[in-house]
Amino acid sequence: MNSLSRIVGVRWREADPVIYVDAGDMELNQGNYVVLHTEKGQEFGWVVRQPRNLVLAQPEVDSSATVVRKGTASDFGRWQQLKETVDDALKLARSKARELQLTMKIVATHYTFDRSRIIVTFGAEGRVDFRPLLRELGTALRCRVELRQIGDRDVAKLAGGIGRCGRVLCCSAWMTKFDAIGIRMAKEQAPAHQRRRFGRGLWTATVLLAIRIRAIPPSQP
Repeated sequence: MNSLSRIVGVRWREADPVIYVDAGDMELNQGNYVVLHTEKGQEFGWVVRQPRNLVLAQPEVDSSATVVRKGTASDFGRWQQLKETVDDALKLARSKARELQLTMKIVATHYTFDRSRIIVTFGAEGRVDFRPLLRELGTALRCRVELRQIGDRDVAKLAGGIGRCGRVLCCSAWMTKFDAIGIRMAKEQAPAHQRRRFGRGLWTATVLLAIRIRAIPPSQP
């Protein structure tokens, strides 16, 4: 018979699915920063669901992840520095992909909190032999490199942008998962040639709005 454990909901990137992990005996409240141990290394995240008693065998619970400790001021400072390093890694990955003439769009890089691994996320129309890029990045970054290919909707989620409504894409702002798209839903989306009727002025304004929004630093979780 499975026993109950204190499970807390956390995430370490905005609009990512909530991950439920074992909180042990720690007193945690919503908004607390935490250091987590996962199967791919340590992560630094924040609490979005209060601890509650659940069975570890339940499907929404990640039994391989646990809370190591509450985040400290030192952890938070290290996390901020790590985010700057991630930006440098993203530029490097894109530069290397261009040098190797790989037909792929690199949209995100993510270091684990202990910097033992970096995950490079990209989109492509088909299969890409990224082994040369894997070797180049492994040599330059001196850590384990994982390349992960995603679909078009996930590319839009990570890259961000402005929708036809003039607001930030829902998938970037708050959606945590995508539902399957049916034929009817696809037909309801205006095709590219219909978007021309809005004219160049609206297109320019939308681009400027996107640039302005991207320049605003994200709020703290």
